[in-house]
Amino acid sequence: AKSIDEVLSRIRDYAKNHPDDEIVFGYGWDRTMLGGIPTAKDLDEAVSDRPAMIFDFTIHDLWFNTKALKAGGVTKATKDKKPGFSYWVRDQRGNPTGVGIEVTWVDAFIAAGAWKPDILMRSSQKALYDMAAERGWTSVINPGLVTPNLSNLRMAIEDAEFAHQLLN
Repeated sequence: AKSIDEVLSRIRDYAKNHPDDEIVFGYGWDRTMLGGIPTAKDLDEAVSDRPAMIFDFTIHDLWFNTKALKAGGVTKATKDKKPGFSYWVRDQRGNPTGVGIEVTWVDAFIAAGAWKPDILMRSSQKALYDMAAERGWTSVINPGLVTPNLSNLRMAIEDAEFAHQLLN
């Protein structure tokens, strides 16, 4: 996709073809490609009937539609993790506009019910290891599990143990 219209069209098509998905997920937007940081209202044009969360190409920033912001409990009162570095993009009145920068979104992601390790870890491991095998790679170094439970040690350990079980 080369424009926000193309991105929204692809998201709209995906949502239409996957009506049973509780949350519409996507990956790959780039603020340069979109001409700036998108908003929840932009994403509402493609998906308004359920939460939608679209990761940027780095997986550091997450674009929420209005229903996802609400499901995640994101409001004007939501604190930024580290203002200026890990924060919610806001309008002039301080209201979040739909994008969490530099993983400030993890609490909202979990609160909205989006973190399902039994599904997401299994599917991402399969996709990544299959991709490595297709490219002829004979070994892969996984420096650690990336989990939205980064700020909760107990839950991060549980996620790591679950990921280890998937490999055995």
